[in-house]
Amino acid sequence: MKNRLYLDIAKERKIESLQKQEKKMLENLKGGQRSLNDIKEDLQIMTGTYQRIKAIGTMRRQILFLEERSVMIQKTFEGVSTHFHEIEPTIKNLCFGLYKLNSEQASEFNSFFKRLVGDLNSFQHQVDRNVRVC
Repeated sequence: MKNRLYLDIAKERKIESLQKQEKKMLENLKGGQRSLNDIKEDLQIMTGTYQRIKAIGTMRRQILFLEERSVMIQKTFEGVSTHFHEIEPTIKNLCFGLYKLNSEQASEFNSFFKRLVGDLNSFQHQVDRNVRVC
């Protein structure tokens, strides 16, 4: 629940930031002394902010998915549940997504599920290295 609330706050901040960027860009366009490269840079920043908002929304939906399956997660920790394979990809995706969003909750989330999915910090660094190669 704490992660979901954190993501709600982060999403609201990013939406507010995007609205400010949009107003600033419109004011600069009305001034008429903007080069095409300046406009392009502003649009790239706004696009990055919008993509971050979408990513936060996706992470939030996945956390809601896990909240609905909290009993299954509890039984998995107790060693009773055999249906962990249904939620394991979501947990791994959330660990990686929170890390990529620079969430303050990423390390806490990762350490909580470390017993079930292993240490994903090495996985994250491996993905970063592979992405840089491409």
